[in-house]
Amino acid sequence: MSYLRKVARKLPSVAILAAFLGFWEWLAHVGFISQQLWSFLTPPSVIVARSFTLFVEGGMLYHICGTLYRGLIGLLIGVSLGVVFGLLCGWFRVLDEIIMPIFEFLRPLPALALFPLLLLLFGFGDLTKIVAVALQCFFATLIPTFYGVRDVDKLLVDSARIMGARGRNLFFDVLLRAATPHICNGIRISIGVAMVVVTAAEMLIYIVGQYGLGSLISWTEVSRDYPTMLSSIVVVMLLGFFLVWIWLKVENKLLFWVRETAAERV
Repeated sequence: MSYLRKVARKLPSVAILAAFLGFWEWLAHVGFISQQLWSFLTPPSVIVARSFTLFVEGGMLYHICGTLYRGLIGLLIGVSLGVVFGLLCGWFRVLDEIIMPIFEFLRPLPALALFPLLLLLFGFGDLTKIVAVALQCFFATLIPTFYGVRDVDKLLVDSARIMGARGRNLFFDVLLRAATPHICNGIRISIGVAMVVVTAAEMLIYIVGQYGLGSLISWTEVSRDYPTMLSSIVVVMLLGFFLVWIWLKVENKLLFWVRETAAERV
């Protein structure tokens, strides 16, 4: 029954998306879209057909692998550093007072705005794109982790100390456990951020013959191959959705105790 309820909750979203795609297809076939716009606003049926062709014989998998390689490495580096610095700054007040103001000052700056500097430092290869992804994911993970540790209920900490928790035990068994939901939220946000940044980076640093969905989008836009361009954009969206879906499954396993605690309170 719970499965049926989950399906029922998703039906409105699916219906809206299907209606939008159907309306788009209808406009293309009844002549409301001019021939000039037709070449750009390719109907969904053509996009699906082109996507199938690209997967079968157009090397789409190579582009997906290239984007995943850069995006996931940058994501792993950024998330790891964000969690470590977030935990340390949340746990040690001196780091909070000295380092966090610097991070808060730098956080609004988009990684893509640093591209000229990154190009000078790391060149036109994959390293520049990986560093850009890592920088953006670092801040997306740092802030939730920091506030997750800092805002732990003081009553919970005092109770643990009364029961004998000290130092490392207090940190890992109480603070880290309480901050885990915030860390997971930061990682989930970072996954979407990584896809946005790596795609934009590949579009900005487009090198002929280099694999990557962003590179494919840039190349097809220049060559006016709009069906392939739109197919690539759809693949980027689906890839990001799939990665977040995988993480949500992992998150549900990691946070099983949150659901159990919520169930006990009902």
